Amino acid sequence: MLGVALDLGADFTMILAGMLVFLVVGWWLAQDVLASQATRAD
Repeated sequence: MLGVALDLGADFTMILAGMLVFLVVGWWLAQDVLASQATRAD
């Protein structure tokens, strides 16, 4: 995936920014899922 993006001429900083956003969104979704599971357990 990273190699394909580089072949397309994408800026490396844009790739890093995209990865950072992906990590933040993934972490946020995980927190949301864990919170909903905790409330269901009660």
